[in-house]
Amino acid sequence: MLAALVLASPLNAQVVSLKTSVPTLTGAPGVVSFSAPALSAGLSAPALAPGLAPSLAPSLVPVLAAPAVPVAVRPAPAPVRGARAMEPLRSAVKTFGEGLRAIPAALTGLFDGAAAVGEPVGPAASAASPVRSLESIKELKMGSYNVLNLFENVGKHVPDPENPGKLKKISDARPKEDRSLREQGQVILENDLDIVTLEEVENIAALRDFNERFLDGKYSVHLIEGNDERGIDVAFLVKKDLPFLVEHRSHKDETWVDPVLGGGPRTLFSRDLTSLVVRVPGKAQPLFVLFGTHYKSKRDRDGGDPGSSILRGAQVQRSAEIIARYRAEFGADTPIMLAGDFNGEVGKDAEFRPLFEAAGLVDSFDASPNPPSEKDRITHTFHPQGAPAHFGQMDAVLVSKALRGAVRKAEAYRYKNEDGSVRAIPATYAERSRNPSDHFPVIVTLDFAALRGPASFAEIPEFDERYTGPESRARTVTILGSSKSVDPIKEQVALSGEVSGALIRHGYNVLTGAGNAGVMGAAYAAAAENANAAPRRGENLVLAVRPGWGDENLSDARAIGIADSEPRRVEAFAKVSDNFLIFPGSAGSIQEAAILVAMNAYRGKAPLKRIILVGRDFFGGISQQYQRLFADGLLKEAPEALFTVVDTAEEILAGFLPAAPKPDAELEAFAAEHLKGEKDAVLRERAMALVRAYLSAPKPRREAAYALSTAYYDGVESLERPGAKLEPETKRQLEAMLAVLDSVVPRAKARRYQEPEINRLVNAFEPLLGAFDRRGLPPETPPAPPTPSQSARLFADGARNWLASSGAAFDAKNAEWARWTENPGPVSAYTAGNVRPIRSLIDRLQVAKLVFAAEAAAVPANGELSPETVRRLYNAWDRLREAANDTLRILGDSSHPDPSQRGLVSNADQNTGRTPGGLELFLAPGRAVDWDAARVLNEALR
Repeated sequence: MLAALVLASPLNAQVVSLKTSVPTLTGAPGVVSFSAPALSAGLSAPALAPGLAPSLAPSLVPVLAAPAVPVAVRPAPAPVRGARAMEPLRSAVKTFGEGLRAIPAALTGLFDGAAAVGEPVGPAASAASPVRSLESIKELKMGSYNVLNLFENVGKHVPDPENPGKLKKISDARPKEDRSLREQGQVILENDLDIVTLEEVENIAALRDFNERFLDGKYSVHLIEGNDERGIDVAFLVKKDLPFLVEHRSHKDETWVDPVLGGGPRTLFSRDLTSLVVRVPGKAQPLFVLFGTHYKSKRDRDGGDPGSSILRGAQVQRSAEIIARYRAEFGADTPIMLAGDFNGEVGKDAEFRPLFEAAGLVDSFDASPNPPSEKDRITHTFHPQGAPAHFGQMDAVLVSKALRGAVRKAEAYRYKNEDGSVRAIPATYAERSRNPSDHFPVIVTLDFAALRGPASFAEIPEFDERYTGPESRARTVTILGSSKSVDPIKEQVALSGEVSGALIRHGYNVLTGAGNAGVMGAAYAAAAENANAAPRRGENLVLAVRPGWGDENLSDARAIGIADSEPRRVEAFAKVSDNFLIFPGSAGSIQEAAILVAMNAYRGKAPLKRIILVGRDFFGGISQQYQRLFADGLLKEAPEALFTVVDTAEEILAGFLPAAPKPDAELEAFAAEHLKGEKDAVLRERAMALVRAYLSAPKPRREAAYALSTAYYDGVESLERPGAKLEPETKRQLEAMLAVLDSVVPRAKARRYQEPEINRLVNAFEPLLGAFDRRGLPPETPPAPPTPSQSARLFADGARNWLASSGAAFDAKNAEWARWTENPGPVSAYTAGNVRPIRSLIDRLQVAKLVFAAEAAAVPANGELSPETVRRLYNAWDRLREAANDTLRILGDSSHPDPSQRGLVSNADQNTGRTPGGLELFLAPGRAVDWDAARVLNEALR
């Protein structure tokens, strides 16, 4: 019976996966893609047709013939059984005609591991709704709408006093009125929204029913069941005629340590922070990422969280961190949107600052060319009994800076009467009850051309000044050469692609003229392929010329300008690039080489460009001519300073990439032998995994391995000092090793009481490298220890150097903390109760620093130091060091089981950035001096 119902339902209405019947699964963890060709092999239309009504058999063909369709699968939940599991099925049977659409989703609650997710979205719409071309889309209309209990069945829920943090149902179920559903559907259709983020949706069946009955079936629906006990989920509607591929992801399993309820890690998001990764066919790089959210309501939580601000603040902070993960995966400039019900004043409440500051998002209202007034930003009204009504902006669509210029319009929609007149914002509860929701939708119109990049010459910007800065020019390599695929240069064409791919992978931008053939075509194609790979490296850039050559490809690159002639384009190339590779071609290649080399020779005070001519046979004449000019005294510089002529990829890349030594081939065998004495088999296995990860990058680096602990706790970015960047291979190697550590204790869950496990592993791995370096060498003779007099001078010089270089920063950070104790802002009661001891620690630290500075100033710059001078300086440093160490208590673990060891700021306030942070700067005085000297002085001064 159940199997018959599944087969009788239209397959293009819902994808249902069962553990035993998934033909082909691909994709990232937590997300799978159904490969439609593989699916068609397992479920061919002829095989199924005999069991179906004749009218249904043709409906299988569009799905089975479609290309790979990304479909997210939520992690397998605990099986839901009993009355709750049967509710969707009862609803489906009650109205059988509509119920056929709901049955596949209803069945998912009856099977372990079954997953009902979104409908496939891709370039395979029906004839009734043909897919639009990218070029035909001029604008994209996005919406965010809290639809107030879009439930198939709904009952009232209240906090359960017997189960803190849980809800219980206290009223019977009742369906939502068709009147409200119809009006909500009319809002979406009237505004012709392309993609809508919905909050408070019960399940996929309810959403599908809403789409079919009130939206004319125009949308594909996407919903992953979240954490809310009432069953209100975040969902998406996506127009079926959009030429997009959609990957649906969930973050509902993110956890945190709740300082209010205590205990072990708990689920963080009240519902989910769900996302759509939207791509166009043929491109791995997302067109944009849309996050949907419904943060915790302002209902007080038991245990001491008024307004749930601690929980909601933690959810916001984690959202910013997750956005950072997506940027690491797809590239820093990937367009990102965050839409939903924020359950707070979006532009006013301090708890949302991480979204604007750390995540770099901006409210689309503010990005709009005509920002709405305070009144026009109202998206929610609240009318409590016996208290004044509250009006505020609780809903928003936030956009990343990459999208700010694409926002054409942003508004809060106002409901209308039957005659089309606009209703006033409700002043009372009775007035609000006339509306279909207590929220107003937010509607944002985006310039799609600005979002996807130019599709034609008319859309290319004249010149993008952002790429003219010295840092951008230094990492942009222009590749020039023949745009024709001719046999004599086929080896040069292949060489161009090889070099272009390597440059992109190592963080360089590749700039061409957008041609799709020959040298530049190969360079363009390799750049596009490698730039789209995750994690993203350099950018694929183009500068076009008008009129075009007819073979330009603008869809897989960022067009940064257009010129009216070839010579002017060469000038534009020189403005945005400091590096040029010129390959053989026709007369145009010789012309480009001649212009650029001459520009180098007569550049005035401008720095030299790096010009590499590829092909000694082809460019030998230019080399001879310039040698003659130099010999005749007509050039100020030797030709070798103006350009180089090479033949191979190794010669080209030598100027861009550091030499990569061969991997330590013997290290793995050495490690296995070295770890034999370790009794912990699991530790041995994990240390070997670290060794293999270390060797997996093409350039093993000792400093990367020794920075592993820092990178694990503070992120790879913490290793990049101002003005200094890690090499791409080093980053890749660190990420490989971090993945091993993550498999032991994920960084998201690492707390102080879990650190020893990671530290043991790192402490087994790092000495292994040192032992490998010293293998076969005679034991080192330790150097003679310094005398107390030598140690005193080293110690004093270190103290003076630290005061000169970092003393002012130390004072500024201390003053910042002191100001915070005077006005800590919206912090938890735990933190507020500890402000006085925090101030005491800060004041003590500042006094210790002043004494230390005074003693250091009294030390003579030269000559022997008296024992009394050394003693006073050492004691002042020792007190400063102890005071600095004591400040670490401020941001310790406030949930530590030992009350005497607890931090003075709550974990929630730390996670939400409600403190100045930066205490590590206070430890700098202790690290600035020579520790060997300190040990000698410690012994001598006893």
